[in-house]
Amino acid sequence: MEKEMTLAQALKLKNKIVSKINKLTGDVTKYNYGVAGKTRPVDVEEAMNQRDLVTYDLVTLKTAINAVNASIQKDIYELAELKGYRMIARKPLFLDC
Repeated sequence: MEKEMTLAQALKLKNKIVSKINKLTGDVTKYNYGVAGKTRPVDVEEAMNQRDLVTYDLVTLKTAINAVNASIQKDIYELAELKGYRMIARKPLFLDC
């Protein structure tokens, strides 16, 4: 059963998932070495498995966000381009006199 949420909630959840992925990636990177006979503070294999699962959740969420935004995607692109135009229009013009 899928949970309904607002776009703001979905984006907040996306950021949480990205943070989790970054933490797991950091753990794997930091502890993906070892000295024979010593235990690592993090189970690297488990961290990689968790990262794979969380990454799948991220892909699923991004796909859902994209599906919801599909009907307004043109408007989103237009707004982005207008913002860019507005930044150019704000700059002073220098005319040769």
